[in-house]
Amino acid sequence: MTHDSATIPPELTRPTPRNVRIAGGGITSAVVAAVVLLLAAAGAVLVGNRAVETMQQRAALRSGGFAVEGKVVDLWRVGRGRGVLVVQYTFAAEGADFTGKADVPERLEKNFQRNGVIAIRYLPSNPATNHPSAWEESAFSAWFPEVFLAMLAGLGFWLLFLLHAEKRLLIRGLAAIAVVSECTRGRKGFATTYDFQTVGGQTIRAGDTVDSRQEIGAHLCILYLPERPGRTTIYPLGSYRVVE
Repeated sequence: MTHDSATIPPELTRPTPRNVRIAGGGITSAVVAAVVLLLAAAGAVLVGNRAVETMQQRAALRSGGFAVEGKVVDLWRVGRGRGVLVVQYTFAAEGADFTGKADVPERLEKNFQRNGVIAIRYLPSNPATNHPSAWEESAFSAWFPEVFLAMLAGLGFWLLFLLHAEKRLLIRGLAAIAVVSECTRGRKGFATTYDFQTVGGQTIRAGDTVDSRQEIGAHLCILYLPERPGRTTIYPLGSYRVVE
């Protein structure tokens, strides 16, 4: 509803709380949130298992590892900006040559150059388990998985929060006719500012994001929470609908 004759639909004139049912948009958002949270949970298990394995390897290297001098064969950076320095090295152990790589802590970057030497510790029972002796934790891999999984979980919970907030507005919100005062294009649609009056006569300025441009002065049907009039949304909603 984006024209001057916008009215409050009959289903919003009924007493609150209203009976609502999830709609197509809500189902999609709920499924996406569930998938994102499942991926975050699965990733947390994998990262946790990897962390335990890494701790066990480091403990084994400290207690039973052999020290050897290796050779730096390559250096490169990963990540945005300056990134993290990665060193690849080779070393001889148990009559064979082995290769390894690790992320270099920033404090040690100046110590590395191609064809330089690097101190390595390896397990004599399995030389493929090895690590530079100068440090134990890889700079990049030590924090990136946790940060990524936290962001992934945060996205899932944010989607669920938005669904809950929209459902709450439709169940308990009061309807009003708002007048558009500003509309500007944004990255995810048109940021629309509007003014409306509460049942108590208070004038509130709020806003929402819509798919199409709204004319200044156009009327919109909105819902607001009586205890928090600044919490609003434009009706109809994409995730829920009113049922009998």
